[in-house]
Amino acid sequence: MAAHAQLRRRTGFSARPRSALVRRSYATNLQTEYGYDVSFVQLQLGHEHAATTSIYTLAAPDYRARELERVLSTTLTRSNADLAGTTRKESQ
Repeated sequence: MAAHAQLRRRTGFSARPRSALVRRSYATNLQTEYGYDVSFVQLQLGHEHAATTSIYTLAAPDYRARELERVLSTTLTRSNADLAGTTRKESQ
């Protein structure tokens, strides 16, 4: 059995990945995971219009949930630190 077929089996993919899936994954990771600007991603994909690129760069629900949790956690930590600092200043 070919190596790619074994890999598909282990990862749960039922068929060969299509080129559109690979392009979408590449574009989304460039923008969401690595923070590249949409104009850079547009150049990488060879799109004439940014609107076309935006179709490729939709974040997956699990990524959106992770990012939302990270941002909320950071915000709460900072807010709690600010409140603790304010409370200490008032009691002095």
